[in-house]
Amino acid sequence: MTTPSVLFGPSGGFGAITGCELKSDTPNEQSDRARAFDSKGNEVKAKLHNKRTEYTSIYEIVSDTNGVGALILGSLMNGRIVTSIAIGTSNGDDANTVTLTGHQHADNAHYNTLQQAEISCAGVTAFGVVDFLGGTAGDSAAPSAGEITFACQHNDKTGPAGDHFIGENYDAMVVAKTTWEGVPETDAADGWDKTSTSNPVSTTEFQTTIVEGTKTMAIAAPDAPTP
Repeated sequence: MTTPSVLFGPSGGFGAITGCELKSDTPNEQSDRARAFDSKGNEVKAKLHNKRTEYTSIYEIVSDTNGVGALILGSLMNGRIVTSIAIGTSNGDDANTVTLTGHQHADNAHYNTLQQAEISCAGVTAFGVVDFLGGTAGDSAAPSAGEITFACQHNDKTGPAGDHFIGENYDAMVVAKTTWEGVPETDAADGWDKTSTSNPVSTTEFQTTIVEGTKTMAIAAPDAPTP
């Protein structure tokens, strides 16, 4: 009897991240499908093109001292272009997480030359809430969850056969959200555009405050390597 060969546990992901352990990796291979029809509207021919793979990898933060190593939005990590970096923190039983999403193409794969932005995550450790919006608790509030997402838009163009030709990152933004028990003295620091503030309260629960904010971030092509 042949021993089954089935992968157990994730491997690879976007590569090693200082202070983190890979917990899940989800590649999703996709293709577009061109179609031709007869005079009655029935398909008579089809062709797959523009083959690519979308990736999502979740890491748990395991360092309780130095935090997460620097990450670069828009860069090539383990052969994948990173278009989103999301960090989630809470006061619950689970470790804080870093989620990376991105993609790569079968034809004319991206190189590490697209516009990028370095992300500093040194203050995010394995456990405990981080208020990324930089509010002030005061005497009657405490943060119970905080999350932040660094993301850029990405534009890909196809060539004459419908396969990938070229692409570029642009318009990098930061979006953050903090959930408070109570009402904080200051819900966000200067520099954030607050897009939402709510104060839900229900029977047998304390009032909470949920604050969301966004701001732009600089993105640019990396420096050319020294010859």
